[in-house]
Amino acid sequence: MARLLFYRDPDTAWRQVLMPWFQFWPREAWRQKRPVVFLAPDSSIIAWVKSRLVKAGIPALGIQFHAPGGLRALLRGGGETRPLALREDLRLLMELAAVDLPDNPIAQATAQEPSDFLRHCDRLEAAGWDANAFDLPEARELANRFYQLIDESGLQTSSSADRALLNKQPPPP
Repeated sequence: MARLLFYRDPDTAWRQVLMPWFQFWPREAWRQKRPVVFLAPDSSIIAWVKSRLVKAGIPALGIQFHAPGGLRALLRGGGETRPLALREDLRLLMELAAVDLPDNPIAQATAQEPSDFLRHCDRLEAAGWDANAFDLPEARELANRFYQLIDESGLQTSSSADRALLNKQPPPP
């Protein structure tokens, strides 16, 4: 049974939840068959927790600290999968795709500001659709070129990595 706790005060969260958790798990982590993972929303929270651990003199031996992207990499198992494209990578690849299509009016508008079209591609891909979901042939052409560049670069989007994880179904840590 999982419990979900909300705290507005970080010090209260530290005293009532995090510190007791870290006092227990480092002693037990080495006995576990699966990794013991501390998942935080972002790396700044991980840095804050680690600084509190140091101040409290609590070791974190055997605990793996992950933000969502790091957890995704852990679950993928590394090695045989392509690295995830960062937002900056995707933006650059969208710009390159737009430049590659000089006669496409949607591509030319996107070349100036790729974020909007990139956001549309993200939403469609997250829903499980590909470039064919676009009604306009020019939009399909740009999206297809964008996904082609992602493949050629050896990267993958987070949505495609998530779908691969669903199909793989590894044991949870």
